[in-house]
Amino acid sequence: MNRNTTIGLVLVLGLAVIGLWWATSTSKPPTGLEEAAGPKRLIDPPLGEIREFEVASSGSAAPLKFTIETGKATMSSPVPGPADYNAVTMSTTMYKEMRYSRAFPAGDAERPTEQMSGLASPVRTVTLKDGEGRTAILKIGARQALSAKTYVQKQGDDTIYLVDTDVSAELRKGLAEYRGKRLTDFAQSDAVRIELQGDPTYTLVREGENWNIDAPYKARADRLVVNRILAAASNLNVSKFVDDEAKNLRPYGLENPRTVVTIVTEKKTPRPQPTTAPASAPSEPQFDVETHTFKLALGGVADEMVFARLLEPALPSVFNVAQSNVKDLQRPLDELRDKTIVSLAGRNPQKIVYTSGQTSVTLVKNAAAQWELEPATPVEPARPAEYAAVEELLKNLRELKAVGFETTPTPVMGFDAPRARIVLTLEGQVEPVRLSIGQYTPSKTGAYARNEQDMAIAVIPAKVADELAAGPLSFWSRDLVRFTRDHVVEFEITRDGRTLKLAKQDGAWKFLSPIQGDCEQGILNAALADLSNLRGRRVIGLAADAKKLGLDKPAVRAVVSTQAPAPPPSTQTSQPVEPPAQPIERHVVLLAREADGERVFAMAEGGDRICEIDARVIQNLEAEFFSTRLVSFEPSDVTRLRSDGSANFLFEKVGENWRLRGEETFAVDATKIAQFCGTLRDLRAARFVAYDGARPADYGLDAPQQSFTIQTAAGDAMTLNVSAKGPDSQSRYASLASAPGRVFVIKSEDVSKLTVGLLHFQQAG
Repeated sequence: MNRNTTIGLVLVLGLAVIGLWWATSTSKPPTGLEEAAGPKRLIDPPLGEIREFEVASSGSAAPLKFTIETGKATMSSPVPGPADYNAVTMSTTMYKEMRYSRAFPAGDAERPTEQMSGLASPVRTVTLKDGEGRTAILKIGARQALSAKTYVQKQGDDTIYLVDTDVSAELRKGLAEYRGKRLTDFAQSDAVRIELQGDPTYTLVREGENWNIDAPYKARADRLVVNRILAAASNLNVSKFVDDEAKNLRPYGLENPRTVVTIVTEKKTPRPQPTTAPASAPSEPQFDVETHTFKLALGGVADEMVFARLLEPALPSVFNVAQSNVKDLQRPLDELRDKTIVSLAGRNPQKIVYTSGQTSVTLVKNAAAQWELEPATPVEPARPAEYAAVEELLKNLRELKAVGFETTPTPVMGFDAPRARIVLTLEGQVEPVRLSIGQYTPSKTGAYARNEQDMAIAVIPAKVADELAAGPLSFWSRDLVRFTRDHVVEFEITRDGRTLKLAKQDGAWKFLSPIQGDCEQGILNAALADLSNLRGRRVIGLAADAKKLGLDKPAVRAVVSTQAPAPPPSTQTSQPVEPPAQPIERHVVLLAREADGERVFAMAEGGDRICEIDARVIQNLEAEFFSTRLVSFEPSDVTRLRSDGSANFLFEKVGENWRLRGEETFAVDATKIAQFCGTLRDLRAARFVAYDGARPADYGLDAPQQSFTIQTAAGDAMTLNVSAKGPDSQSRYASLASAPGRVFVIKSEDVSKLTVGLLHFQQAG
């Protein structure tokens, strides 16, 4: 056997001896250790839901005592009041569920000394009591050295347990950590009364879903603002407890609190329905009502914190609440008042009676949900109302908000003879909404309005008041004339003492009277487009007002004749039958200008109402309908250009060149000749003063200031006579030699183009 083999055998033998010793030693139970493996429950059998919890700390004068309900914890010592439910239940759960890994009964050789365990003077003594009255009392000692485990003893058990829980964080909890910071515990929907005394002072009461101001006066309250008060109260938390045994409240401003907030709640719990109901009718549901009152006193302010004290339920402590949270609790009275003047409450309006002075109109909604003017007598037909005006009125009423309120009515408010009275009947509501619009405020920026149900006097913007007081006529339909443009067959206009007549012939419009010829299609289209759907801006009068508004002698009378196309021939018989022609309908509109020319009025002839209309309509009807094109030629065909009057010249075209008669050496600019001829060709009449039979002398055309004559290669000639005068200082009267009795006006810009001398046509250089 060599040396290495000997060493190996020795090592194997040594390991075998060590293994035998280890097996022998571990087969014996260790001193002080439970036989079964794993941590054991300290409180066994376990407790149920903990209902009472007490913590006594060494060196503290009074223990902390708590009562626990579902979702709620209350402290009874050392200071009565709410407790932090989460903090309390976290502690009870930790103590209740403690588990130990070592137990040291009396006499155990390894049992720690009283000094080591700290149980001779426990850091904390905890009492747990469940809902069945079972109690466990735990003494919390020191932590095991170099470990997070803690020595614990159960009352009535001399054994020391080493629990696997690090309680160091728990031991730091004191009164401040367990104390409840939330001051109130109620549902906002349960609140029925809010009362503030001091600064400010008022009382609010709930009626159904609405809140009303009950004092110092009666009015509707703004639900949104009330909800902000309730939200602030139901979520109010203590920032810091200042004094639990305040003997003197004056330093905190609570001897005479600045404001006392009282909120009363009613929690209704339905009673069980009887198992056997009477056969006649189901019984009304019954409720058990639980009433609670929350009363909070608010005092002085320091460092953005308000000193406060809970008066009901009584809490003796003085504490701080954040000033920002208290702000909503002290909403001023003027903010609380509901700015809504009338409430339509989401209901459909069915009837409106609108009165202004001695004039009244009644609007009713028909079976098709369309608004109509109610007829004065049952035999009269209902007339359609102006939909836009009715909707605008309802919109204004829904959105009507007060900018302020007045408490005492005075004659200057105008409610003895209001500008407008509105009575609105709503679907499913017996009492109608009644609103009166009074006079303007002294500044004229507002106006007074009164809800006749609660007699509240509000100030509303003057513009809104004017819209609400627009008058009964605003609800009359603004539709004056309506027809299909494609069905128009004739168009007649009377203006300036003359009647113009146009008709559609073979699909094209022609001017028939007082002369025949082409018409201005663009002007005609614009006029017919205006009249085919003529609507007023607003109704300003009835037929009886026609003379007052100048419509007894209208500036323009337009007659549109329409004829619907005939239906296709019948094929019911062997020989197709031609249907009779459709009747011709006449649509007559009268138009007049206001004396100052600012506004234009219109009515259908025989109609019942007069409207203000867009001035563009009468402007289009006063435009020129006869073709304003005067001549037809091409400048390239012109061979002769002559001017007589203030400027005299005669240009002739010889071959391709232009010459000035009498001066062969004059260098003629052919381009300018062509441009001037183009100006004559493109010249249009601004309007015709006379279509035929005019006396030239009446317009200064018997001796025109200037005459222009052109002649074409085909021998056609045209002479334009231009007068020295016109309807104004810039434009001029003119006529063609071929129709001297037809006088028209040339616009000033065209006059300037024609006012050229001989040298204008000279070639440069």
